[in-house]
Amino acid sequence: MQNENKLHVEILTPAKSWFNGPADIVHLSTDLGEMEILPGHATLVGTGSVSEVAVKSGDHVEDFLLRLASVSVAEDGRTVKILAQVAEKRAEMDASSLREYIDFVKGMLGAPEKLSEYQVKFLGEQKASVEKTLAIIKE
Repeated sequence: MQNENKLHVEILTPAKSWFNGPADIVHLSTDLGEMEILPGHATLVGTGSVSEVAVKSGDHVEDFLLRLASVSVAEDGRTVKILAQVAEKRAEMDASSLREYIDFVKGMLGAPEKLSEYQVKFLGEQKASVEKTLAIIKE
């Protein structure tokens, strides 16, 4: 039986499980604004193009930065799943790799005639989200 005073939080990407365990609070940013999820939260589904997430359990906090994410809170009000295309622990982020990725994306967008409409849109969104990520980690 799950502890009613705790959340069960999972943060997943296609490549890895970043977090799977109990938490007191999840603080995150979504496309509609900042929010906190506590045990007993109402059912919820939300999205974030770039989302800062803090998972708090007691005095311990794990900070993540996610891109292209969705969050859901199950009917039990305690099960929180966050699925993201890309996730990184904030303390381990490397701005140089993000800059390299932006340069790659800009290069691809420099020849739009070689790309489909979908690819141009996707790469434009990637560029915007990585630029936002860089601004966040400079804070």
